[in-house]
Amino acid sequence: MKKIIEGVVIFIFERVPVLNFLNGNKRLIGNVLMIIGAGLEGLRSAYPGMALLPDVVAYYSIVVGAITRVVGDMHAQAKDNKFGSL
Repeated sequence: MKKIIEGVVIFIFERVPVLNFLNGNKRLIGNVLMIIGAGLEGLRSAYPGMALLPDVVAYYSIVVGAITRVVGDMHAQAKDNKFGSL
């Protein structure tokens, strides 16, 4: 099962031209999105009377950042296993 998931992740991020530009940047993008989400949530909780942001924007940013970070880690691990076995 692990080989199938690794194969799918490698195929998606190395063979699909639209997602190929994300190679090497998924972890960075995920970390930046999580930091932005945490900052937005901090602003929202610091100024509750001001309708700066809807409640869900910060949470979506944190969730999308975490998912992007996990996918980046999975892809890096799959590449290490693929190239480490040569």
